[in-house]
Amino acid sequence: MIIIFLATTGVHHSLIAAYIFLERLNETNFKMLPDFSNIKKDYSGFPIFIDKDSQDNRIYSLGAGKEVLMTQKTIEDLVNVMGFSRDELVVKPVRIKGEQLLRFAEKIPGILGGEAISRVLSEYVVKKEFYRIVKEVEDFRGELRKLH
Repeated sequence: MIIIFLATTGVHHSLIAAYIFLERLNETNFKMLPDFSNIKKDYSGFPIFIDKDSQDNRIYSLGAGKEVLMTQKTIEDLVNVMGFSRDELVVKPVRIKGEQLLRFAEKIPGILGGEAISRVLSEYVVKKEFYRIVKEVEDFRGELRKLH
């Protein structure tokens, strides 16, 4: 199965959720994750492959800008049109307070210290919302168990 954690950006809370899902993250080490707050990676528009879990599911993080729910519906509709099932691809939106601030911070030009400002704001927002993300991931695990 492919599992996509979807959020306004692919390098902040959706990335954190993916690592929590893989049980490879705690509150103190999220800043050290590969691709955390990597604006260039987010702007590529491609899902970021994180790793496989113990059941061989492929875990991804994806940024959708402000249209998270529309992107989720589009992906799910495409999956249905292509004849795939929920056993093959699942999209999990991850929403937090402050996600618009993360998108704004990404737009600060590099000449004005954009990447550094974005990283500091990212760390602040994610740290503040960390346990909300953990809860969303745990609820999602419960949903997956019910499916199988």
